[in-house]
This record gives sequence, C-alpha cells and structure tokens, in this order.
Amino acid sequence: MFQRREFLKAMSAGLLVSVLPNLSYALAPAGYQRLLVLVELKGGNDGLNTVIPYSSDDYYRLRPSIGIARPQVLQLSEQVGLHPAMQSLLPLWQKQEVAVLQGVGYPEPNLSHFRSIEIWETASASNQYLGEGWLTRLFRSQPTPPGFAADGVVLSSQNLGPLDGGARAVVLNNPQDFARQAKLAADQQAGAHSSALSHILKVEGDIRTAASALQQPVMKPPANPADAPTAPPKAVGGFAQAINTLADILQNGTRIAVARITLTGFDTHGNQQPTQARLLGELADGLALFKARMQAQGPLGTTPWY
Repeated sequence: MFQRREFLKAMSAGLLVSVLPNLSYALAPAGYQRLLVLVELKGGNDGLNTVIPYSSDDYYRLRPSIGIARPQVLQLSEQVGLHPAMQSLLPLWQKQEVAVLQGVGYPEPNLSHFRSIEIWETASASNQYLGEGWLTRLFRSQPTPPGFAADGVVLSSQNLGPLDGGARAVVLNNPQDFARQAKLAADQQAGAHSSALSHILKVEGDIRTAASALQQPVMKPPANPADAPTAPPKAVGGFAQAINTLADILQNGTRIAVARITLTGFDTHGNQQPTQARLLGELADGLALFKARMQAQGPLGTTPWY
C-alpha cells in the first residue's frame, strides 16, 4: 500500500502529484511556481463504485445490489474502470491527462469517520493529535512570496481542513461579496485605536488586500472573433460554480498556492446509486470544465506561476 506519509513527503519534495496534468501540482521547493488544487469528496465516497474492479468476481458476489454492471463500466484497463457517470474524464484518460492512484492509506487506520478526516487533514499519526493542518505547517517553514494574495482559497465549505491553524486562507464563495464584506470591515476601523485590536486590524488588512486581488476581472471580447476560445464543456451545480470562481480569480492573475474545493453529499447510506451517480457526474464535469477553462486562458506554462 502506498502510505499517506510517503504521499505527503513526495508533495513537499516538489514531486508532481497530478489528478489532471498541468492543473494539480505539488509545491516546488525552489518557490511557489505551481498551483495545488485539492478536491474533497465530503461524506465518505464509495471508492469501489468509483474506480471499479470490474474483472473481480468477488466484487459482484459481495455487491449483488449496488455493484456497477460490467457493460456500464468505463474501462481504464483490463482490471479496473470508472463509474459510468464519469464519462467526462474518459477523453482526458485517453490523452494521458488523468492518473488514478489507488491504495493510499496510513498505518493503523482509525475507524472513526471524524478522526480519520482529522488524521488526513493534519498528517498526524493514528495516535497523534495536532492542532494545525499539514499545509499550515508547510507554509510556516516555506512562506508564500509577498505578492501572493493568500496562501490558499477555500471554496464550497467553511472548513479550512489542511489550511487550519494559521495559514493565510480565505473562505470564498463569491469574490464580489467577499470584497464588499472586506470593505465593511475597513469602514468599521475608523477611530479604533485600542492596542488590543492591533492583531485583528492586521488580519483585516490582509483580508482587504486579498479581497482586492480576488475580485473577478471584467472580461473584454477578443478583437478578432476567430481568437475567441472554444466554449468550455457545460457543467452544473455548486461544484461547477466553485470551479468557475477559481478559474475567474486565476484568470485575473491572482497568485495563490493552494485551492481547496469541497463537493458534499457522499454520505450515501441509503439510495446510493442515483446519489453517487449524480455527484460523480458533477465531479467529472467540473474537472473537465476546469481543464478547458485553464487551456482557454492560453498555453499552460507560459504564465510563470502556473
């Protein structure tokens, strides 16, 4: 089994850990030259019905009611394939732009759902309790450059996860709303001189700076209609909205090191098949949308920090 600790060490060493090449990168030790995009499937996704061992007789024997029929599986190899709702990722797989990493775990796994999430988000041992996310500790040892609007941006959730405990992270659902809220915070500072508020005012100042950088740009149509980018694939739902928000702030030239997007609803204790199909379709469509939007901004790699 590929252990979680080895996975995190590989990331901090600057090795590429790619879900979609040129989109999800580890942090380079020489500087923050790449963007790491983390997608959380909140609630406990059924992995065996996501990457399906369709060649295994045991899979169908043990899952007589919820197993995905073999003819429906999107085959990746002679052993495994994707859930049929993830059709949007198949062209990317065929172009070798998607990798599937199975069997990532940690020693002595904890069977508590909440404790397991805590272990993953803090990169702790099973018997160790840490108050900071693993990315927060990384940013302390390797701070982001002064020109970065924030260490990370969190979308579709109020939970900072691996950014908890001190990272310069911004919880963002809509850049315009965030900018308005930051302005209100600035207005309320007038006449405040208490030294007890100095830390709060500094944090608010950082937020205002981030708000200014995170505002969506006003897009101008291309001078030559032939230069207009191909329309990205259609995707609906909250995950697609978060993807578009992230793409918008990146298109504005805003620099961040990490983006974290949460797709909720994976607690499928009942009625799993239609629920998981909808969610996995939303996930796949959103990832394909993100790749298309990044490509529409120009060749990836020509912008120095992508």
